[in-house]
Amino acid sequence: MVRIGSFTNIREDAAKSKSIDRSLKDSLDLKVLGLRVCIRLDMVDCALVCYHQETPTGPFLIESVQYDKVPISSLSRNRILCEPRNRRSSVSRIDALLGHILCGAAKAFCVDHDVDLATIDIIGSHSHALTQHLANPKVGGASNWNTFIAAETGITTVFDFLITECGAPRPSMSPISFVDMVLLQHPTKFRACLDIDDTARISFIPAVSDNVVHQTVSRNCGPGTLWIDYAMRYCTFNEQGGDYSSEFAATGNVNQDVVKRFFEGWDYLRTTSDVKMAIEMFGDHEAQRLIDDCLYLGMSPADTVATIIRITTKNIILQYRRLLKYFPADQRVEELFICGPGAKNSIIVDSLRTQLKNVFIMPRDNFRTQCDAKEAIYCAHLALDVVRRQATQLSELLPSRPFQATGHAVYGKIARGVGWDKMFKSIEHQS
Repeated sequence: MVRIGSFTNIREDAAKSKSIDRSLKDSLDLKVLGLRVCIRLDMVDCALVCYHQETPTGPFLIESVQYDKVPISSLSRNRILCEPRNRRSSVSRIDALLGHILCGAAKAFCVDHDVDLATIDIIGSHSHALTQHLANPKVGGASNWNTFIAAETGITTVFDFLITECGAPRPSMSPISFVDMVLLQHPTKFRACLDIDDTARISFIPAVSDNVVHQTVSRNCGPGTLWIDYAMRYCTFNEQGGDYSSEFAATGNVNQDVVKRFFEGWDYLRTTSDVKMAIEMFGDHEAQRLIDDCLYLGMSPADTVATIIRITTKNIILQYRRLLKYFPADQRVEELFICGPGAKNSIIVDSLRTQLKNVFIMPRDNFRTQCDAKEAIYCAHLALDVVRRQATQLSELLPSRPFQATGHAVYGKIARGVGWDKMFKSIEHQS
């Protein structure tokens, strides 16, 4: 059940709203800001999505999307990672710090893009990394930093998204992977989505057959751009933060011995928590170990980056083929959608096309979702759906959400902002 940040009786509020003059305009316009903290805890992705619904029975259309990244200072990142999490006082300090960071990111985004913060209706906040890294059952307080966002900005904030299947929670499915499934599922085609962000996540999305939705397999499979970005910063003395155009690595030669030794010692499909791997194992220490091996062999910076890109790509392909074996042998992926910062790296894309010759590979940009902005946009989508579901339930209307067609549902927690009543009344009128 959706939990609300305020303790007032929502049903009473809804009843009062119905007694008010319903001379509302037929169309509905909403601005939703998606905030997503990157796995490395060094950046906040911000995406402002403007939605428009012409009539109560019509679909919600995306009119425009603005996207940007706001950096998190290394001082703040270190405080988050190093603060002890076994005391309530420490958890409260972390919550306040994270709330301040995300509020600052939202305000900086609005200033940079000439957006009035007061015109935003909903904020959708999500960070799998933070939720897993900071969770401590003994002291509680998971995701409480989101209430600071609502308190400081006055904007309704939706967070802690949970996917249910046939009424039962499915915590193993990432909310981001769930939206992939909803948007990409095809009546006849077996599709896959590869998100090459800090880590690489692969989702296999079977076709709908006989009006039955088959389970999506989604898994974090190891490093994405994390090591590449670290190697670029190291080799260019922090002048470049990534090799997304592949120009730097294109002049280098791959050292196959380094690649071979690496895969003799690591298997990321059999290791522990994906987020802990990203923060602890996929981070600076492991990247530096690879760089040290390359330096010891006298390799040039371009050779080093090229070798790390090869390791990243080979691991993605290896885990792709492994996960595919969970499906019947006669099922073949027809279309592979790639997204995330790594989707811009031509070396990675060319390697995928060479190794997966029978698969049609295309960027997610074809679905009007900017590669880098995907997860922040999905946060906005999920937040809007949670609020609309709440309005639908309280007005006792049958749900007509696209997510319902799959037998899945999205729930979340809501921390009310100052404009909640007015916005809720408008959405309920359109439901």
